[in-house]
Amino acid sequence: MEENILLVLSIIEGRHFPKRPHHKLVIEAKFDGEFLTTDLIKHNDNPQFNTELAWEIDKKLLHQHKLQRTPIKLQVYAVESTNLSKELIGYCVLDIRSAQLDGKKKGEWVSLLNSKYQSLKPEIKTSLILEIDQVKNDDEQKNTKKVKSILSSQNDSLGVVLDQENGYYLIGQQCNECKIFVLSVSIGGAKNLIKLLNPTSNISSENGYYFYYSLFGNDVTNETFYDLLSTSIPTERATVRICATSERLFNYLKRKNLLEIFFCSGENYLGKTTVSLDSLLVDKNFSSSLSLEGMFPILTMSSSSSDAMLGVSVVLKREEVIQEPNVSPVVPTQAHKIRPAPYDANNQKLDFSSAPKMDESQKDPYKEIPLTPPQKPEKPHIKHSVAQMQHYQNHQNKSSEENHHYSFSIDLRSLSNDSYQFPLNVVCRYVYSFFGSSSPVITHPPIIVNRGSEVLLPNSFCKFEFASSFQLLQTTFNRVPLLVEIWHKEVNMKDIFIGLAQIRLADVLLNENTNLKNGPSIKSSRVPVVSADDPAKKIGSIHVVIGLEDHGKVLTKIQVHSSASQTDSVDNTVSEHVNSIEPPRKTQEYQVAIALEMWKHQQEELFKEQLQKKENERMKVLAEEWKIRDMEREMILNKKLDEYRTLESKLKTVNFISFLVFFFHFK
Repeated sequence: MEENILLVLSIIEGRHFPKRPHHKLVIEAKFDGEFLTTDLIKHNDNPQFNTELAWEIDKKLLHQHKLQRTPIKLQVYAVESTNLSKELIGYCVLDIRSAQLDGKKKGEWVSLLNSKYQSLKPEIKTSLILEIDQVKNDDEQKNTKKVKSILSSQNDSLGVVLDQENGYYLIGQQCNECKIFVLSVSIGGAKNLIKLLNPTSNISSENGYYFYYSLFGNDVTNETFYDLLSTSIPTERATVRICATSERLFNYLKRKNLLEIFFCSGENYLGKTTVSLDSLLVDKNFSSSLSLEGMFPILTMSSSSSDAMLGVSVVLKREEVIQEPNVSPVVPTQAHKIRPAPYDANNQKLDFSSAPKMDESQKDPYKEIPLTPPQKPEKPHIKHSVAQMQHYQNHQNKSSEENHHYSFSIDLRSLSNDSYQFPLNVVCRYVYSFFGSSSPVITHPPIIVNRGSEVLLPNSFCKFEFASSFQLLQTTFNRVPLLVEIWHKEVNMKDIFIGLAQIRLADVLLNENTNLKNGPSIKSSRVPVVSADDPAKKIGSIHVVIGLEDHGKVLTKIQVHSSASQTDSVDNTVSEHVNSIEPPRKTQEYQVAIALEMWKHQQEELFKEQLQKKENERMKVLAEEWKIRDMEREMILNKKLDEYRTLESKLKTVNFISFLVFFFHFK
């Protein structure tokens, strides 16, 4: 005996519909990509549908749909009796979570959204319940066994489940062949949006306009804008991580190959853009990054062509898998940051066009570190840490007073949002002066983080090179943690400081199996992010990978190739030369570099001040010109009004004289 769940939708009747004798009504119901329709009935003020629509589904898939809040969309059409042309009247959306098992068929009135009959406000009466369907006929079960096996295999292989722990959507079952893919959808740039407005509609611009689409069950909207004449709209990028085999992902995108983006104002639907994802299916193995971008037409309900266009970009690629290198990377010996911060402290973008370009030896030396799934942060054990530090004792005693050339890398991998209900548009910022730079390192561009999700931070890797003794390095790392600030950016508003993550850099020295002489020491960990207002409240976590590598002494021992005839004065001269060498931070070159950085900062501030002054002067001139033009227009208008009044009085006089002449003539 096999049990299945039937999702039964009862469409009972409607009200507040106008009478249209030459039209009939029909309702299309869409759930999980499957359409069901009612019979044609008369288009009167109280249509009687009395129809039940049912979808067969198993308990596991039903649970997934409830978690993803899969909607049931009902679209009401008016069909003309002569040519059978369909006209969309309105639609409504039902929540699958309202359906109860063996519930009573109690109908509820639902209003039609974006209705053509807005003055009447039509409604339909529906009910949604769950029933258990038991298959008792063995012959029928044999005949449908093949079809059911195909459907169940599709559900198992193409069912999408959100894995909150690992921060991705899983398509099908987890297996060794599964890979991590990143799908990004960006919208930005539009034209001729003003042509989508109907002159007879009563849509108010006070509600603003926005674009809406659904990505893996998540509703995505861009920021509301109000100017339809501008070609620039608030750019929105949504990124999801997908875990699946190449075959499952190919079949999933082949089945759901259309991306629908709706243009709305408030609760009113103005147009729709349909983007075909077929160009992403050229490679079944997805061995390289695939993308499609362009301007797509925005169509209204009443037209099949439109001049309004929307710019859409879709990118699908594999997530980079990083492995630990076996050999120490070759890095330059000069102390500088490989990847400088692209934004200054005032969040202004800096120009690094004159900066030296990175060669292959300067790339991320830890780019091959494997990504680890999110784990709960482990509490440091003080006694264990002291025991782990003992293997550095000999190294510390020998070279505590010698300056070594170190390189330290910080990679902020990902960030999760566990507290805030609304999406966060975040950047991460940190400063660590011990590395020789007071400029903040800021990730860019800002990235959206929804609640319960984890996203990869772009441009978050930075490497520092500096000279220091091991004792000073160890003391500083133990006493001064790295503080990573989390900022929420808003358009036309001041940035909001929302959280702080404290990273213990001394953990990179606690790796018992790693010696700095044999290669870099790498530490990967997840650090909790606490609220800026309440330090005891955890709002998320950040995945951090730090690495330290020792490149040896700053100045190697001078080898004197002397013969037996050389005197002791040569040795004395060499020893005096070695002792007279100044520390790197006290050299003239270092002081010149510091002065150059300060001069650059002063020049940037001066340039910003001059630019602001010119902008204010220009705005003042434009305001004066606007006032003059306004006065000229007002003078011209008054002059024309006086002329029209004069002509009107002359016309009245002529008409009166003509009337008198006509009257006396006939009298």
